[in-house]
Amino acid sequence: MTDPLAPARTRPGDPTVDALASVRRALLDDARRQAAAVIEAARADGDERRCAAHRDAEEAVARARRRAELTAAARADREVAVARREAHTILLATDAAIWDELAGRVRRAVTEMPDDPRYSALVDALEQLARRQLGAEATLDRCPDGGITAAVGDRSVDYRLGALADRVLDLIADDVEASR
Repeated sequence: MTDPLAPARTRPGDPTVDALASVRRALLDDARRQAAAVIEAARADGDERRCAAHRDAEEAVARARRRAELTAAARADREVAVARREAHTILLATDAAIWDELAGRVRRAVTEMPDDPRYSALVDALEQLARRQLGAEATLDRCPDGGITAAVGDRSVDYRLGALADRVLDLIADDVEASR
């Protein structure tokens, strides 16, 4: 399957590419702006939630330490370890909730794309991209949920909107992991 995010191989002066260049640029610029806004909102929300989770975790550890001071050292060590595991669990749950919310927002946005007046130009651009990647003999299918798939022989591309959204989420997840 061909990666839709990889640069397409084109010939300079190709009229199809030239005709779609401004549409592609506008769609990419708009998508980047929207993605940046969603990511920034999710990061801000995530930062706020993580701070609250850190405060809660620190309070839980502090409470455990206070209780531990009143008990034997062995019992105190066990309680601190339990509190740390609980804090870690809270942080993991918060991260998962933030990720689920971002993924939900992206998927909801994708389901609304067919209603966007620019959707027709997007599908046309995806079809042109598929034909450039697979050749003019490729069979193209418009998908009911949005986007297209195309195939020729044993080669295919999947430009369904949901699949594209999943790829973007995978890229975001990779960036988040790299930033930790």
